[in-house]
Amino acid sequence: MKTSGLVLWGSLATLGLTLAADGCGGRAELYAPAGDGGTGSSSGVTGSSSGVSGSSSGITGSSSGVDGGGSGSSSGVSGSSSGVSGSSSGISGSSSGISGSSSGVSGSSSGGGPNGSIFIEQCDTALCQSQQFSVYAQFFTSPQGNMGCTVTTAGSCVYYSNCTGGPTQNGVSAGTLTVAGPWLMPPVTITPMSGTNAYQYSASTTGFSSGQTLAVSATGGVVPAFGPVSVVVPDLTSIYQPPIDTDGGTTTIPTNGALVVAWTGGQAGATMIFQAGGNGSADYMDCTWNGSDGKGVVPAAMLKPFSGQQGYLLYGQYNVTSFSAGPFAVTLNALPYTGGLVQFQ
Repeated sequence: MKTSGLVLWGSLATLGLTLAADGCGGRAELYAPAGDGGTGSSSGVTGSSSGVSGSSSGITGSSSGVDGGGSGSSSGVSGSSSGVSGSSSGISGSSSGISGSSSGVSGSSSGGGPNGSIFIEQCDTALCQSQQFSVYAQFFTSPQGNMGCTVTTAGSCVYYSNCTGGPTQNGVSAGTLTVAGPWLMPPVTITPMSGTNAYQYSASTTGFSSGQTLAVSATGGVVPAFGPVSVVVPDLTSIYQPPIDTDGGTTTIPTNGALVVAWTGGQAGATMIFQAGGNGSADYMDCTWNGSDGKGVVPAAMLKPFSGQQGYLLYGQYNVTSFSAGPFAVTLNALPYTGGLVQFQ
């Protein structure tokens, strides 16, 4: 899937980056603006006072921001006001986390028409200060667009700039959402937030491990009842090129040429997402590759705008289950992710 916005949805953005407010700031999302069908993070890189702070749109998505359908969240690139910005430690982000706003890591599944996205994410990195388990979801009667962002594509990567937030619409209710899994005893139940009808849940605990099957169901509202619908949690990938410090240190990333990214733990059928943001603006970039490829390239044009900035990198791989709830095309995403602070040269 193309990144128009990932997933690191739920909790993917921080430090000066937007990590979801759920703990690490929540989650750092890597997903795309809603409706474009691509993946994208919610928007941006905000961070704590110490650190790479970002605009209110932040790297993560706003409360409305659960990824959109298939590829990005509907709210798209921008994050909630808490955004990716982190706590004083600089790591936390908006509640939507890596995945981002509702447009989330993947974008609207239908590319037009009623759509929805559900992100189940887990942050495993020092950026989150402790393990964070998050669930984000939102459903819309029409695509959300690019949230006012200028979108530039190069290879398998998408750069979001000049993000103004753009017009948004409130989501619609699917009733009570229930998430069940081997480690979720009792299952997690979530009701929609007043006004936006966004679904958000986070806890400083372990919600899943690789290989487990998670099941989601809804009692129904404007969105018809559905489920249980299941998704299998993929492995947490590990990047060895460039070597990224995920234990609290800062990794130097050159921006004067293309960056080769190589990882282990990739799986067939899963999507690898790689998201970057800096502290100079709400701009952010994310790339998606087949998890089993084990290697991808970030074009120089995607990195050059971050030159001289402090920032972050978030990455992981996610599995997606697509299904229909009446006229709504919905995607269910499971994403374990990690990341670290970086200095862009």
